[in-house]
Amino acid sequence: TVNITLTNLGSSTWPAHAAVQIAHGADLGMDTLPLGRVTSPGEHRKVTLHLKVPRQADAPSCIWALSLDGRVFGVLLLLELDWIESTSAGLLGQATDNLQSARAYVHEVRLQAHDQALLPDLSRVGDVTEEWSADLAPTSVTQAYRIGSIEVASAARGAVLDLVLALENIGQDEWPEGTELKLVSGHSFGFESWDLDTPVHAGSVVQVAMPLKIDHKDAMVEESVWALSLAGHSFGPLLVLELRYNPR
Repeated sequence: TVNITLTNLGSSTWPAHAAVQIAHGADLGMDTLPLGRVTSPGEHRKVTLHLKVPRQADAPSCIWALSLDGRVFGVLLLLELDWIESTSAGLLGQATDNLQSARAYVHEVRLQAHDQALLPDLSRVGDVTEEWSADLAPTSVTQAYRIGSIEVASAARGAVLDLVLALENIGQDEWPEGTELKLVSGHSFGFESWDLDTPVHAGSVVQVAMPLKIDHKDAMVEESVWALSLAGHSFGPLLVLELRYNPR
């Protein structure tokens, strides 16, 4: 499953029949996906590609692109697959078994903006599972949590936001070394991933510092999403950062 957030940065509206379609390579079971709704300038559109990856020695590469009335526009979306041979026969199976009981809880969120161009709205921090239900449905993740909602003024240029998460292991097993918090959708703002260097036992809390650098953009609302991951499999809640761009 590949989740993509597309932003209309142009001055024209994308009609509902605009689509993401395969432009090169194997389609992996999905050659065209209509957007299904009108997308106005500055608006975001989330699409999900449910792909079937063949078991073969040569990993396929494929390119999708936005298409309207037979014409391709926007950026090319390249997907590259690498096959990894595990040096430990039971490593992936063990990781998968651990995921059956792996759970995380957002114990605390702390936000500190170092620039007046950033205005946090703490009232919008909290569970947004119902709002994200359509995105969660095809995944193994069952919860979404908004870790911040920031109004970004036009003066924002490299404005620093310090976001600290306290994540509690509420599952049955420890989170082993190799567990990571990584970006799964949207812009990273300088924070792509964080690796766990010591195990987190059941019932324990780990703090993650996320220093972010934010610039103003010609958009309305933007969302970036991180998730805990083990051996390439996500667990715990999706951690959603919402940015609301003020044109003034």
